[in-house]
Amino acid sequence: MNMTGRMILDDAGIEKLLRFFSALPTSGHVNVGVNGLMNELGEAAGNLGRAFDNQRYFLAYNPSQGIFADLGQSLRDAIGLGTDISKQLSMSGV
Repeated sequence: MNMTGRMILDDAGIEKLLRFFSALPTSGHVNVGVNGLMNELGEAAGNLGRAFDNQRYFLAYNPSQGIFADLGQSLRDAIGLGTDISKQLSMSGV
């Protein structure tokens, strides 16, 4: 992912992502989350770990662009317009 919050995957990255999801159980559920406002990567991973009770999860990390840009992204997702990362995540089949 680059600093604009766009998920960037080359062929090797796509292959790793597919291997990750193919290794998951076929029944049950998969925990997937996106970080909150103004979260650094370590903080986001810790927050999701606590939210999912330390079960296995996939973090789609979206780097912070500052409070106003983060709020704008949250608003776009909340009203259903989506952001680049939420659209790419939904298209990934997760």
